[in-house]
Amino acid sequence: MRNRLEKIRVRIFDFLVFLERAKAFFLRKISILSGFSFFQIEILIDGDNPHKTKFEILERYTELENFSYIDFESGNLIGHTFQQSYHLKIADVILDSKTGILFNLDRNLIAESSSYPPEYLAATVHPKPPALALGAKFDSDRELISLSSNGYYHWLNEDLPHYLYLLKNLKNPLTLVSKDRPRFVSDFLETHSIDYIEVPRFIECAQINLISKKSTVVWPQPRDISILRNHFNGYFSEPKQGKKIYISRIGDSRSPLFEGELIHLLENSGWTILNATKMTIAQQIKEISSAEVLAGIHGAGLSGVNWMSEGTQLVEIGNDRFLRCFQRLAIVNGIKYSRINYKSDLDGLNTTVRALKNLGHI
Repeated sequence: MRNRLEKIRVRIFDFLVFLERAKAFFLRKISILSGFSFFQIEILIDGDNPHKTKFEILERYTELENFSYIDFESGNLIGHTFQQSYHLKIADVILDSKTGILFNLDRNLIAESSSYPPEYLAATVHPKPPALALGAKFDSDRELISLSSNGYYHWLNEDLPHYLYLLKNLKNPLTLVSKDRPRFVSDFLETHSIDYIEVPRFIECAQINLISKKSTVVWPQPRDISILRNHFNGYFSEPKQGKKIYISRIGDSRSPLFEGELIHLLENSGWTILNATKMTIAQQIKEISSAEVLAGIHGAGLSGVNWMSEGTQLVEIGNDRFLRCFQRLAIVNGIKYSRINYKSDLDGLNTTVRALKNLGHI
C-alpha cells in the first residue's frame, strides 16, 4: 500500500513538473512572438555573439570598480562591480527618445544603452520601434546626443550625468529630446539654454553619442554623482543648523494613508515641508542643500540627498518592500542614513513618529 501511494505521489509530482515546463515554454513563445527575447538584444562590447552595429570607442569613461557597504537592515556586507564604461559613437541606430535606449536597424535593443540588465529588458518586453518606416533618417553635421524622459530618479542619477559629460566634452553637440517629456526635463533645457530638437518617440539616426551602461540600475556610480554635484554646485546653500526638510508625496499613488497626519505633526515640530514635483531642480538644490536632515516616503524626491553636505542625514520611510537605492546614494554622497520600516498604513504613523523621536528629530 505504501509503495502504491509513493508511486501515485511521484506521478503527481512529475505531472506538476510537466505543467511548469509547459507554462515556461508557452511564455517563451509568447515573448518571442511579441517581438522580444534575450536573443533580440545586441551586446556591442564583450558580448558572446557577433554584432552588426558599427561603433567606435572614443574614450574610457570609468574603470572597473567595486562598491560595497554594510546593509542597514541585515548588517551584511553587500556590493556591486561596476564594469568599465566608454564614450561610444554609434552609427545607424533607432533612438527611443523617451528612455534613451537604442535599437539597431534589425530592431534589436542595444544592451549598452540601458542601465537595466539584458535579462530584465527581455523579460519585461520593452516596446520596440514600429516595423513600418520611421521616416527619413536624422542626420546632422553636429554630434548628436539625447536627453531621456525617464522617471526622475533614473533620469537624474543615471541619465543626466552621462548627458552632462557629453555636453561638456563634445564640440557644439545637438540634443535630441522627446516631444512628450516631463516638466523637469523642459525646465532643465530652458534654464541651461540647451540647443535641442524635439523628436517623436522613435527616430532613426545616422550617428549618436552615448556613455555605455551595463547593469547599473539602482546602483549609483560614484563618478556619475560627482559629475552631478559639480555641475550644480553653484546652486548649493550653506547648511542651516537644525533645519529639517520633509519631502511630501501627498496626492501621489505611493502616499500612505497616514502621511497627512505625519506632515501636520512635523510642521508643528518645526520641519519644512516641500513638494519637490512643483519645484525646479535649482529650487530643490537651494532648499535641500541647506538642511541637516532630509526625510520622506521612499520615492524619487529623496534623490535630493545628492545636494546635502557630508555628515548630514537622510531618513527614508517605507514599508518592508522598498529598494535600497537611497541608502547607496547616501553612502556615495557621504551622508548618514536611517531607515524607518512600517508594516502597514495602519501602524505607519505610530512606527514613524516613534522612530523619529528615537533619532531626536521630533
